[in-house]
Amino acid sequence: MEESITTFGGDAATTIHPIVLTIFIIAAVFMLIGPKRRIATLFLFWSLVFPINQEVVVAGLNLNSIRILIIVAFVSLYLKSGFKIEVTNLDRIIVVWAIAKVAVVTVLWQQTAVFVNMMGFLMTTFGIYFLFRATITDGEDLDWLLKNLAAASLVIALSMTVEQITGRNVFADLGQSALSAVRKGRLRAQGPFQHPISAGMFGAVILPLYIMQLYRRRPNKIFWIMGAGAAFVIVLFSSSSGPVLSCLAGIGALLFWKFRYQMRMIRWSTIFCLVALHLIMKAPVWALIGRVGVLSGSTGYHRVDLINKFVGNFDEWWFLGTKGTRHWGYGMDDMINTFVKQGVEGGLLGFVLFILVIAAAYKIIGERINAVKDPSHQLLLWALGASLFVHIVGFFGISYWDQQLVIWYLILAIIATFKVKSATAVNERVYADPVI
Repeated sequence: MEESITTFGGDAATTIHPIVLTIFIIAAVFMLIGPKRRIATLFLFWSLVFPINQEVVVAGLNLNSIRILIIVAFVSLYLKSGFKIEVTNLDRIIVVWAIAKVAVVTVLWQQTAVFVNMMGFLMTTFGIYFLFRATITDGEDLDWLLKNLAAASLVIALSMTVEQITGRNVFADLGQSALSAVRKGRLRAQGPFQHPISAGMFGAVILPLYIMQLYRRRPNKIFWIMGAGAAFVIVLFSSSSGPVLSCLAGIGALLFWKFRYQMRMIRWSTIFCLVALHLIMKAPVWALIGRVGVLSGSTGYHRVDLINKFVGNFDEWWFLGTKGTRHWGYGMDDMINTFVKQGVEGGLLGFVLFILVIAAAYKIIGERINAVKDPSHQLLLWALGASLFVHIVGFFGISYWDQQLVIWYLILAIIATFKVKSATAVNERVYADPVI
């Protein structure tokens, strides 16, 4: 779900385009002179619409476009008001998970280059997550952020539309592959993302947020329509089964809104059914993944094989992870499963802590939905839960390493903010706020 161990550090040359550098400088100025919420919105927009392979090399360290924006954003935040958040359990678990992962990987490899790489991982993880935690302080901040996310989504959707029509990526001059990938006669657009699946997952994750904003009848309807429409186009033009299935899973999760007070029973019933299927089926229950491809050319069989090898080689990775999985079989070095990658790179400790991150996020959503009586407030919480569910479904078919990391940590940061705002509320006015 984050960059691989080979992408940080080294002697690569600076590859940032002059236009990108100019825009970053302008963005930095606006971050410095504008209100605090502008820091998050500018970071969100530009980190999404520019390819991550735009890099500046400083003392042998590769600072990609996201890391450059992180540095600028935190300098701006420090000059304005400093870094202040009220810590939640979700914050703590994310910190423990990230540090544990760094420790496990460093001990396993015992190489300076790997340690430098993991410092880059910490910079990306903590930088994105805590930037949003420090800048989303109320409902107005969140509205601004979602509007800018809709604008970024529109730019990405338009770029992928042009890519579908012409067969050429409009970001080719910024380091993207000029010719779009084609599978079984279908062009797979990717826009500024590093892979069509990653682009499609971006659209799938944000779609529930905008559908629910329309359902809540929030003001500025044009932004929510724009966001929902752009998200749908992005999923469609990625031409990838994973994003399509994840998108359907998110819409399905939204439909369970009517059963929000029965979710405990539904969860346990689902677990019981999966265990029963695992005992009854000749193949393990995760073999069902190989049967749910919606587009020809899907590689569900490979995803099933990867999980089989992951489980079968438990003794190899559980303690400190493993240095490689190529010997597991053909294509097994391609970590197209986030859960598998967490175990391979972080051992059993990293795997369990990652699961606890997701569990802590859902715990906040469940607690707030039960505690807050305002339906509009509950609806937004439910949409966040649906977006988180889209991530989980997608994790079985992709491991994030590009701009999709921004959306992953954004969703977690918004959920953590709900916990803080609800826990510190001293009157009903906070609960009645239709956003946070």
